[in-house]
Amino acid sequence: MRRFLSAVAVVATALAGLVVVTTGPAGAATSITAPTGNPFVVPHDVAGNPQAFDISVAGFAATTNVFVEQCDGVAPTALNWNPTAHCDIVTSPAPVISSAGGAATFGAADPNHGFSPFKGPSPQGLFNCLSPNDPASTNGLPDYRSCQIRISTNNTAVTGDQVFKTLQLPEDPNTPPPPPLKLTMGNVSVMEGKSGTRAIAFVVAMNRPSLNPVSVDYKTLDGTAKSTTDYTTKSGNLVIPAGSVSVQVAVNVRGDSTVEPDEKFTLKIQHPTGGATIARVGATATILNDDPPKSGMRMAIGDAAVYEGDSGTRTIRFAVTLSEPPTQTVTAHYATVAGSATEGTDYNAASGTVTFAAGKTSATVAVKVKGDTTAEGNEVFKVSLSNASHAQISRVNGVGQIKNDD
Repeated sequence: MRRFLSAVAVVATALAGLVVVTTGPAGAATSITAPTGNPFVVPHDVAGNPQAFDISVAGFAATTNVFVEQCDGVAPTALNWNPTAHCDIVTSPAPVISSAGGAATFGAADPNHGFSPFKGPSPQGLFNCLSPNDPASTNGLPDYRSCQIRISTNNTAVTGDQVFKTLQLPEDPNTPPPPPLKLTMGNVSVMEGKSGTRAIAFVVAMNRPSLNPVSVDYKTLDGTAKSTTDYTTKSGNLVIPAGSVSVQVAVNVRGDSTVEPDEKFTLKIQHPTGGATIARVGATATILNDDPPKSGMRMAIGDAAVYEGDSGTRTIRFAVTLSEPPTQTVTAHYATVAGSATEGTDYNAASGTVTFAAGKTSATVAVKVKGDTTAEGNEVFKVSLSNASHAQISRVNGVGQIKNDD
């Protein structure tokens, strides 16, 4: 901390005889030319402490006062973002005066202008900058696993020439590295309906959050259900944002009034990016027939799957659907039933009422799954429906699969 205070004193002395432009022109073509890579993996010593590194920038106005500082991971486009709340000016060394060509360099070995990144709580006590394998903080400050550096002509205000680079801080050498990223899916099911279309949602889940977005290609494949008659074919690329663990792919199922067996098709994922691998390539969608000889509205619950995580809880969601839009409120009781997964240890018991308002054909039952670090097989439990009002239950049990990620 003493080095930063002396650097501020140098700023005051250096600026005494200069006329400095404190704000660059809006929309200036600024760029960070070094270090390369985004995010940039910060160098470290044998103990895992972050070390200073050279920074070079270009595109600023000539002879401009240029600052560098460390900020949290909030996007500068976020509402109410400002450097006072989201950056730490205590980490700012003395400014560098840009050249006639608008370039500036912060040398790691420069005692006045060298920038040293911090790890842990910011010197101003605003936020924590953590590496991927650092434990969560307990100091009441928000944690960011992807902090950033900001370079601008004013380290206390938003400027039109500010430029950012994401920092990945060094990991704690005493903490095991995070497990490899894995993608999986669970089987799903939906009542087909009498006409029109309704969506069936596949959940593509990841075993842990990533610092960077992870993407994967997907496409539907026919089974006994055909894209020409039973569902709408779909393909594309989906992205799991940094910090998230799942994303949905919705496929439209076509309703009909034909008495037929349940039909199935598959969603396949391939070509993952972001360092992820695929643990399960395909998931099966079952289109539940709702046209038996006897009449009446039918209700069904689908299956679901989720990675358990290492701690805390994650939510697994079961889709409950009706064969047709109701003209009055439809309800059913639901309750979890233990299987190889143990209530209280692997998931939280849940029970209650699932409700469909008039005109609605879908609802969700959510159950909390508990994370752990025990190496074990995949485990399952059920959510069972009973006591339906104004509907017959065609599929009583939805199977929840808790996928091991240890």
